[in-house]
Formats: sequence, C-alpha cells, structure tokens
Amino acid sequence: MSIYVNKNTRVICQGITGKSGSFHTKGCKDYGTQMVGGVTPGKGGTDFEGTPIFDTVEEAVKQTGANAKMIFVPSPFAALAKDVTSHLQFQRRKSTGTDRYNARYDDENGNDRK
Repeated sequence: MSIYVNKNTRVICQGITGKSGSFHTKGCKDYGTQMVGGVTPGKGGTDFEGTPIFDTVEEAVKQTGANAKMIFVPSPFAALAKDVTSHLQFQRRKSTGTDRYNARYDDENGNDRK
C-alpha cells in the first residue's frame, strides 16, 4: 500500500515522545510534512519542539483535524494503537522489528518529490 502525503495532509504521531517517534516527527517536519500533533498518554498539554501533545488520539484528531497518523509504539501495544484510529485516512505503523509503509510525498502540484 502506498501512502500519498501532500501539503493538505495533517499528521499526528502516536508515541511522539519516544526515541523513534521523536526522531521521525522531526524528520517529517524538516521535510515539510504538516505535523499537527502527537499522542503520549500522561503527557497531554506539553509539546515536542512546538508540536502539541495530547493524551489520546481522539483528542488529538478533534483538536487538530488530523487525517493521517504514524504510530511508533512498543510491539505489545501496536494492535491497540491501530484499533483506536481505524477511521483515519492514512496510517503508518512502526513497532519493534516491524515497518509497514511505503510513503510517497507529493508537491503542491501532485508530483512525486521522492
């Protein structure tokens, strides 16, 4: 499955305060992705380099209008992380030892930027 991300895609990161989540969120922001929020239970109300953090995905989607997310959580929680946001348009999942995505980034004219 390919994922198309363009200037209108609003992305949240589930697990934003972890090692992988913070690394990839920073990389996405540097690349120009509209990172609108992150989720880490118990850290809501704080931020990661200017990106607001929420306690739940539901709260993050409601507050930010996100239509895509990336998941960086430990393997035992990966299935739960997927289930709570099956309504989002796009998801990227990464858990320990697993990376399931093929991202494609388009410019404002719909041309592939890879």
